[in-house]
Amino acid sequence: MSDRCESAKTAAIVLGGGLKKVTDGDQTWYEPEEQAKARLDRAYALFIVGEADVIISTGKYGPMTEIDPNVTGPQTEAEVGAKHLIAKALSEGAQDVHRRIEDGILIEDQSQDTIGNAWFSKQLWLEPQGITSCIVVTSDYHIERSRLIFEWVLGPRYTVRCAEAPSPLTGEERARRDQFERGLTALMQQHLMSGIAAGDDEALQHFIENEHRALLAGGGPPADGFTPPAAQPPATELDR
Repeated sequence: MSDRCESAKTAAIVLGGGLKKVTDGDQTWYEPEEQAKARLDRAYALFIVGEADVIISTGKYGPMTEIDPNVTGPQTEAEVGAKHLIAKALSEGAQDVHRRIEDGILIEDQSQDTIGNAWFSKQLWLEPQGITSCIVVTSDYHIERSRLIFEWVLGPRYTVRCAEAPSPLTGEERARRDQFERGLTALMQQHLMSGIAAGDDEALQHFIENEHRALLAGGGPPADGFTPPAAQPPATELDR
């Protein structure tokens, strides 16, 4: 824990929502998926009205994703997200906003899921800059689990609130996703959060470097039996 004065800044932490490839002629590049754009646009709005002082654009890429070597430009969700935010400011002709956005974007490009989003945002930006207030920006179906994860990883010294972005999920698809979210949240509370105290960086780092890394690498469940629920959404949406 940092012993310096805490910053009065608030960080909007945008959770990665996937990448899509766009091809025009002989050029191929990544853009955010539609749900990712919705999250980024919500963070942009918070920044514009002054609710957020900085935006942390998060995400390496999903654990099931393979990077196409033919893609040019930004390769990670965090970098692609930052590019989207800067382009949005330029498209609206707001030069002052463009300058503020460029100065206010922080890149967290190490994480591959929500737990990683929280851990690496804390280690790379929140702790070093003394920021203890954050707004987690994610899709509406993902709000409750994200809030619990961030409160657990960041610990009681931090203030965590959430801002939801609309998702395209409806009907049976949304019902399946909600069931998955409830099941995974319950398992995390039982097998992870009950064994590691909120904000315990030493225990969390051990988990991130061992059991969590094994899960992302497909190495099977950790010794405590933690596994995602059977009613899963598509693999690319496992923890996004």
